[in-house]
This record gives sequence, structure tokens and C-alpha cells, in this order.
Amino acid sequence: MAYGEILDLLRALDRAHTRVGRHASALLLHTEGLGEGRELTPDLRNRVHEGGACELTSLHRFLQVVTPDYAVTNEIDLTVSVRVAEDGCAVRVGVDVHLDEPAGDLPEGRSVLWERGSGTLPLDEALRFLDAAVGELVALENPFGPLDRGRP
Repeated sequence: MAYGEILDLLRALDRAHTRVGRHASALLLHTEGLGEGRELTPDLRNRVHEGGACELTSLHRFLQVVTPDYAVTNEIDLTVSVRVAEDGCAVRVGVDVHLDEPAGDLPEGRSVLWERGSGTLPLDEALRFLDAAVGELVALENPFGPLDRGRP
């Protein structure tokens, strides 16, 4: 990957992180159905895989407190991930949860509430996919599904 392409990728990921971050902040302030005990933590991660692929992840994690003593919590992640390898880039945008106990139709443990993912694409196509998928995520009316106790 050329220097200019790396910069394009980093700028696109920064834009996605900022868009999802603004959306996550608005959800934190205006989604009473998650309960009073809720927190939001943004995070940027990188991970090198076997074979040299690099994965860059923007994560906005909501912590939903289920019991007053914090013994039972739910984690809801708004995730944007780009995996870069020699043969191209793969993108994943999703709403992932990890539940300490079942909620609605969701079992205890890890689940995916919503996601869009690409196969391996050339960089320019991956960046277009990333932008479109982030647009879909921030347009979701209720990304929390059954965890939003304020909705039927």
C-alpha cells in the first residue's frame, strides 16, 4: 500500500470514528430506555494478524448497568473495523453485545444485533463501503434492540 493510500485509509477511519462517536454521544444522552446507569467509552485499537494483516478498530462501548451493584451489566459496542492485507481491505461495521444474562431473545454471552461486512476489496471500494455502512449505522432508529427497555 502506498503512502497516499495509507493516509486515505487513516482519514476515512478517523471520519468514521468521529461520526459514530457523535452518534454514540447523542444516544447516551437521549436513550433513557437503557436505564440510569449507563456509560460510554470510545476506543481505538490495532492488531496485527498472522500473515501480516493489520486490523484497525474504532469501538464505542456502552455499559448498561442491569443491577444497582454493577454485578450484572451489558456491553453494547458500536464497532467499525478495517482489516488491511496485501490482497486488499475488508470492512465490518456492527452493533455487538455481550450480556451477563439473557435479555429478550438474546442469550447470555456475545451476539450481533446488526452488521454490515465486506469481503476483501480494493482500497477505494473498501472506503466507499465503510462510508455507506457507517451511514447506515448512524441512521438506525434503535441500535440497541431488545436492550432498550423504553421500546416494545
